[in-house]
Amino acid sequence: MMERVHAAILSLADASSGDHDVSTAVTESPGANDGDRLASSPAPTGGVNGSGESPNLDLLRATAVLCVFYGHLAGLIGWYTPKNLGFFGVVLFFVHTSYVLMGSLARLESTGFPRSWPLAAAFAIRRIFRMYPLSIVCVLLVPLLGVPRFPGETYVWVGWPAYLSNLAITQNLTHSHVVLAPLWTLPVEVQMYGFLPLLYLALRKGRYRSLWFWFLSAAASLAIPLIFQGRLNILLYSPCFVAGIIAYDLSQVLRPRIPSWLWPITLALAIAVWKVFDVDPNFLHEIHRAWIFALALGVLVVQFQEIALAPVVRAAHLVAKYSYGIYVSHVAIFWFALFRLNHFPAALRLLAGAALSVLVPVALYHLVEHPCIRLGSRYAQRFRLS
Repeated sequence: MMERVHAAILSLADASSGDHDVSTAVTESPGANDGDRLASSPAPTGGVNGSGESPNLDLLRATAVLCVFYGHLAGLIGWYTPKNLGFFGVVLFFVHTSYVLMGSLARLESTGFPRSWPLAAAFAIRRIFRMYPLSIVCVLLVPLLGVPRFPGETYVWVGWPAYLSNLAITQNLTHSHVVLAPLWTLPVEVQMYGFLPLLYLALRKGRYRSLWFWFLSAAASLAIPLIFQGRLNILLYSPCFVAGIIAYDLSQVLRPRIPSWLWPITLALAIAVWKVFDVDPNFLHEIHRAWIFALALGVLVVQFQEIALAPVVRAAHLVAKYSYGIYVSHVAIFWFALFRLNHFPAALRLLAGAALSVLVPVALYHLVEHPCIRLGSRYAQRFRLS
């Protein structure tokens, strides 16, 4: 039985990411960030401040994107790295995304959006304007600049059907090759958005239902891919998303008691423990282990008091703020700095890569992300009760 499950999992991965080495194709889930902070609520939510921002969640998001960034960079320049550190970053991001977006739904409801289709519509509009513009910009630039799928490879035109599927973020549904390796996670997240409002409404009818959601998602992840092979790879990662819903559920009833200084240590220990079990270069062979890590993280994240050390708070906030830009740009920057500039000294190439890794995400945020986030928020207001 488990052999059939693994065979189905591998076929799903091939459908969404093409015939490439999936161990190098992991990246962050862009998820929620600016404009979707964890909502404050009457329930005890620890140190989440009045604006709904959480330093602990910023640190979680920053840790996730740095795992992906370092995992890809280290593999390219020969530094030591756990085999699937990037995939561990993906797991962190999936948990973070659903946790924060459940709070976003709660905030929308509390500010005048009725608990029915207007709430789901407003949520969908905000997510579309959050996810699609920057992804579309990157997909449009790939053929113009001749950027390969991953640094070290050769640029290949994927054809119009696959290219349009990349623009629509439906690569897993159309069995299309991704034009940039990190983009394989985007359709998984976009499709998860369709379920979050339903799960939020179901959760409002009773606490701790999220635990049942997790077991159901794990069962579906094992069974359904055997029946519908190829286009339902979202189910492989649904237990990771549901772990974030568990975190939100618990945050409504638990008061954090663990000292805040232990939260960074816990994240570091999680990476170390992942390294111990990270023995297979194909991360899909470790998907079931990822579910357990995600569940543990979902239970733990709400137990810690909020970090108050100003330098850590500021640094985590900045990295989290620009994390989507880091996500969509880092492999192209690595390709440009390490391969297009290969006639220049290594020190200069590394300096160029470091500078671009800061400047490009900042520019993308201020030129594309933030204006579109604001535009999406304005359009979503049309579904608000007057």
